[in-house]
Amino acid sequence: MYESLSALYDVYMEDVPYEKWFKNIVYILKKYGQNGKRLLDLGCGTGTMAVMFSEAGYDVTGIDLSEDMLAEAKQKSEEKGAEVFLAVRI
Repeated sequence: MYESLSALYDVYMEDVPYEKWFKNIVYILKKYGQNGKRLLDLGCGTGTMAVMFSEAGYDVTGIDLSEDMLAEAKQKSEEKGAEVFLAVRI
């Protein structure tokens, strides 16, 4: 289903305020005393948020139904030098 979408997903989502989402999630985690550094990104798509959290020092595992989305996420994480473990849901 996502084969043709994965290559264009980031283009379609370029107006999404990922940085704002990231800051809000970090704020909420801190507000509720969640100081751990392990994070599970369910439905990680092309890995934009997973990479952001990895760059911030989180140990991130990204899971998605689409192997094509995960391939995009892997490429993105490698380009950014982020360490994100990616897995397809079985």
